[in-house]
Amino acid sequence: MTRNRVPIWPDRLRRARKAKGLSQTDLGVLIGADVFRITSYETGKSAPSPNRLMQLAKALECEPAYLMQTDPDSFLLADLRMSAGLTAAEAVAKCVPFQGRVGVPISRPRLLRAERGEVPASWASPDTRNRVQAVLAHVYGVPVRAVMDAWALTMPRSGKSGDNCGSGESSRSAAPVSRPATTKAARTWVALNDRQRTYMRVIFEEDQRAERRAEKASANRKNPGPAARWRRLIFSVHGDLPAEYTTIQERLRTEGEHDTAAGSTLRALTRRGLIETGEETVTVPDWGILRQVIVKLTRAGRACVRAGLDIPPTGRPPKHLLSAWLWEKLVMLAKEGDEGLPERMLGKARMYLDSGKIRGGHAARGFIASYPVYAGADDTGPVGEYWWFVNEAGWEHIRAYRTEYERLYPQVEFTTPEGEETA
Repeated sequence: MTRNRVPIWPDRLRRARKAKGLSQTDLGVLIGADVFRITSYETGKSAPSPNRLMQLAKALECEPAYLMQTDPDSFLLADLRMSAGLTAAEAVAKCVPFQGRVGVPISRPRLLRAERGEVPASWASPDTRNRVQAVLAHVYGVPVRAVMDAWALTMPRSGKSGDNCGSGESSRSAAPVSRPATTKAARTWVALNDRQRTYMRVIFEEDQRAERRAEKASANRKNPGPAARWRRLIFSVHGDLPAEYTTIQERLRTEGEHDTAAGSTLRALTRRGLIETGEETVTVPDWGILRQVIVKLTRAGRACVRAGLDIPPTGRPPKHLLSAWLWEKLVMLAKEGDEGLPERMLGKARMYLDSGKIRGGHAARGFIASYPVYAGADDTGPVGEYWWFVNEAGWEHIRAYRTEYERLYPQVEFTTPEGEETA
């Protein structure tokens, strides 16, 4: 849901203001607001607009992302736009000079639809999507990779051909019960009331974003930790911290579900085995001990939402296709052409893409080959290291399945070396 207000950390705003030696009145004068507005921001009673956020950041000489509650690594498309201090209309206006590069209009309805997790039909092709992402990156003043990551986090994944960036109806617009309740999961969904379904959908969407963040970390060779930990979501925070709402609460409020009776709803879902709840305490400097309510979607809960909203399970890619990690490594090599890359840059992926056997006796793919690079001049002396490149079998695989990979892993950019045919 696209927001017109940007949730910020009130304590960070207050600390940044004091660090600049400004009173609330002084800050209000700098941004053209009265002292009561500044007070409401610092007590968490209201949130600024994107333009006001940019004014605050400029006055306090800090990045807008520093004030925003959303972690920059978890930015959705709307968060990226708002961190640039732009409304949807302003963002579209800045895109106008680049319309010729895209080939299709970047209009306000299309942008808002994408921010809701629905790809406009005219943006569905990988080539058009890449051009739109490049233009948005320029307008928002961020790397293209930041827009690609936000795009992947915003778009709900569909198991149909792995296309999470197709014509794209989001789970929000899917009919709650669009098929007969023939499975236990579907029957459970039918038995929920509207409020419980909304809670389940919002928690499911946050759970899937957490999963994609973990996948992104793994792709960057970082350990995201066990799923039992990163699937734990903060539902609410209780204490003297002035920030009012967590991400889940904010999203529930945009759906018209306020905090009244939240506890009873969570208990009802827990009794059905759809979620697990718990509490933990954290110590926050200057604010003391805070109590957090934690929710974690169970396997039965994910199955229930998928059955109710007709979202096929993601699962693993088909056996004839590579995982996201291996495809990214193969693409990395393909971009380098015949020269290839040193073995140290491939890590363990080399064992799975090379020929031969890997652990468990399974055959590797045989998509890459190597050549020695000697330590001495004129290819003499001992071998210094081996460099790897995509062999003919690898290029045949790329040519045969590139379209499927682009649908399955749209976050992996692939531009071939000059003169290399892949289609």
